[in-house]
Amino acid sequence: MLVVIAVLLGFVQVVSDVLARRAAQPASLVHLLPARVDDRLLVLRPQRLLAAREALADGDATLAQREIASLGPSRDRSALEGRLAESRGDLHGAAREYERADDYESLERIVTQADRAGDHAWAMQLQRSLLTSLQGDRTHLDAFAEACWELGYLDAEAALGGRDVRAAGRSLSAYERAHALAPFNQKYVLSAAYQALALHDLDRAAALFTSSLDADPTSLHAIVGLGDVALLRGHRGRALSYLQRARRIDAASPDVAQLAHRLGE
Repeated sequence: MLVVIAVLLGFVQVVSDVLARRAAQPASLVHLLPARVDDRLLVLRPQRLLAAREALADGDATLAQREIASLGPSRDRSALEGRLAESRGDLHGAAREYERADDYESLERIVTQADRAGDHAWAMQLQRSLLTSLQGDRTHLDAFAEACWELGYLDAEAALGGRDVRAAGRSLSAYERAHALAPFNQKYVLSAAYQALALHDLDRAAALFTSSLDADPTSLHAIVGLGDVALLRGHRGRALSYLQRARRIDAASPDVAQLAHRLGE
């Protein structure tokens, strides 16, 4: 039975090829191609992709460039062009190709590299462009949430570095947006909580630390954070209660030790 199906499928493919060549105009490419050459091209493309990827993995930029050049325009080719540019230290060129490929994970990597290299303005511009591309795309919600968090991180850095006095508020908004998209992600909710605490917005900080604790009752960061909120509100007894709870989870934690120090314990 499987053989019959395979034969039928092969027959359909052959008929399609013949009809395509007959329907083509005399000067068209399909008409000029010998029979079955299109199949050979289809077979070669995955081989070229694999060869380019292996060359990049081996650090052979010359071979990778030659293999990539043999490919037609596609997202795969753009992604490979991006990797090649990135391997050569051309972050701007890599970003352009990754944008063409809709390779959001690689774009985030370029943002991080640009930020570490001190090109904060371009890192922020690239991150906002990435967010614009992802907005409204229901198929990449995880990537959108991560992009929101990354923007919050960049704004938090700008605020700490004194480059933008309004960046701290924007950072909190971005973190909260990421948290809204992925409510059970501890990184997102705790980032928002700590940023609210840094802004002395104790009500928001308490709500966010509580949300973290609801999702994970053993969240040491959330317990210590709630202890800090209680201490800042002047509720020393409640803060001590959170300290004792944190110690039962991990008495050796530096976070626990810092809360104890702030409480004079």
